[in-house]
Amino acid sequence: MDGLDLRAEATELAAFSSLHENCPPEAGRRLGLIARNVADAFVSVAEHDPSILLNRTLGLGTRDAPDAATIDKIASIYREHGIGRFFTETGEAVEGDPQHSYGNIERHGFEPAALRENWTFAA
Repeated sequence: MDGLDLRAEATELAAFSSLHENCPPEAGRRLGLIARNVADAFVSVAEHDPSILLNRTLGLGTRDAPDAATIDKIASIYREHGIGRFFTETGEAVEGDPQHSYGNIERHGFEPAALRENWTFAA
């Protein structure tokens, strides 16, 4: 990831963190907002809203390419809350290291929606 990618990811992460921290309590309950941190990722869940705008994982792969255990944990959080479709990005591929690459996300049942420079946007 280059500097611009990291700044953009940090900005989006700050916005989602703020949403979870500052959402009026009644609105948060109605949406079913839940936030979790897994490795370098921020997992945003809206149990009562199926939109991928709120059900998304941010920051994944900003420090290290995600390993299979991290992706499994993230997917299990969404499954636990009944979310069948969500959005995530994976980190850059690690050449020659299939245990730490964006390919892990496909092995966990994600369907790529677009590819750009080793980043996978999946639903």
